[in-house]
This record gives sequence, structure tokens and C-alpha cells, in this order.
Amino acid sequence: MTSEFNSPESERSSSTTSTIGAAVLGLLILKFLGPREHTPSDRSRERDASAGFADKQHADSKRAQQERGIGRHASSPEKIPPRGWKDILWRTYEEVGKDRIMAVAAGVTYYALLAIFPAIAALVSMYGLFADPNTIQEHLGALSEILPGGALEIVGEQVKRIAAQGTGTLGVSFLLGLLIAIWSANAGMKAIFDALNIVYDEDEKRSFLKLNAVSLAFTAGALAFVLIALAAIVVLPIAVAMLGLGSGVEWALRLGRWPILLACVVAGLAVLYRYGPSRDRAQW
Repeated sequence: MTSEFNSPESERSSSTTSTIGAAVLGLLILKFLGPREHTPSDRSRERDASAGFADKQHADSKRAQQERGIGRHASSPEKIPPRGWKDILWRTYEEVGKDRIMAVAAGVTYYALLAIFPAIAALVSMYGLFADPNTIQEHLGALSEILPGGALEIVGEQVKRIAAQGTGTLGVSFLLGLLIAIWSANAGMKAIFDALNIVYDEDEKRSFLKLNAVSLAFTAGALAFVLIALAAIVVLPIAVAMLGLGSGVEWALRLGRWPILLACVVAGLAVLYRYGPSRDRAQW
């Protein structure tokens, strides 16, 4: 006769079977979901990856040491060693082709040519405010030794135009020519800024107002330098001769003006290369 209730032995057997089944199931889950045992091929790949990372760190450290040795992170030109200047020349040669410098220079030249003629008109008009056309023609004769004939012809035509207009319209002509010259020269200056951004691998990050303010400052400085250079070349010798300071002083001024002008040109180019491109942390 079968009892309605299971005996204690059968209950214990069923509980033991359930426990063993749960343990086996847990082991299977750990087998498939747990961390996989590393095979010899896995260990080989890990060693290769570790060796590759170590080699990369060593190469980066060696590269950084080499860059310090040639002055890549120098804060001023005098801190660059002789090997660094050789590296600069070599990198410049390589970057000329990469950045298509010839095509970029052609674009800058185009804007410069657009700025030359109105700038000449403005400068001659400005000069005409202080000198009559005959005096200007005499001063142009002093420039014939350093300027090509074509440039003198352009300036001469401008002087004839001023003489034909008379002094009544000279002020209006000067203001109009100066505004056109500043607009054209400013476009040329911004083209130079774009070229420098290409050279330094930089994107233009300055705002429209800041970019135009900087370019206008450089444009005004360039026009002022041209006026000062003309005064040093033409007006200064005439003033010395009129004052009668002696041949020694006149000779010293004639000889010393060229190194001074050259130093001003070099300083201007250094400032242009420093503040022209859009660089966050510019270094010399």
C-alpha cells in the first residue's frame, strides 16, 4: 500500500539531487560567462602588445629628448643650438612642398599688386600736401638710383595728375586715395596672415573684428614705415645739405641710413611672423 506522503529518505534524496544540479548549472554558467583561461597564443599576444607599448614609450621619450637637444621647445632664438638651426633649415625645405608655398605666394603677390597702385596714389597725395609738384619731381630724381624706371613712371604720372588738379582738390584726393589704399593693403595683409597660417599649420581662430584690427594695425605700420623710409632716403640728405653740417656728417648719414632701414625691415618681419598667424602659444 502506497503512503500518501513521501518518506524522509526520499525527500533527502530529492534535495541532494537539486543541490547537485544547481551546483553543476552554476559551474556551467561560470565556464561560459566567467573569465576565459589564457591560452599560450593569448599570452603571446599580450607579451607583444606590452612590448609594443614599451617600444612606443621608449620612442616617444627618445624623440622628446632629441627635440630638446635641437631646441624644438626653445622660448627664444638664442636658446636654439647650432644643430637646431640645421634642423630648422631641413624642415623648412620639406614643408615648402607640403604646403604648396609657390601657389600661396602667388596669391599673396596678387593681393600685393592690387595694393601697390592705390598705395602709391595715397603716398604721393600725402606728399603733395607738403611739397609742390616741382619739388616732388626733384625728389623723384634722387630715387632714380634705387627704384626701377617703371615705378618712377607710375609715380611721375601721379605727380602730373596732382599738378593738374591743383591744391583745391588735393585734400579730397588724398582722403579718397588713402581709404582705397588702406582697404586694398588690408586685404593684402590678411592674405599674408592666411599664408602664415598655412605655414604654421594653424586655423584662423580670431574673430572678424580682432582679425581686421590686427591687420589694419600692420597695414598702418607698413604705410608709416614707407613714409619714414622715403624721408630717410630723399628728405634727410637734402635737409643735411641745407643745414650745412659738413661733408663728414652727410657721409655718415648717407651710409648709416641703410643698416638702420635694414634693421627696421627685419624687426617688422619678426613682428609679422610672431603676431600674424593665429597661434595660441606662439614660440619664436
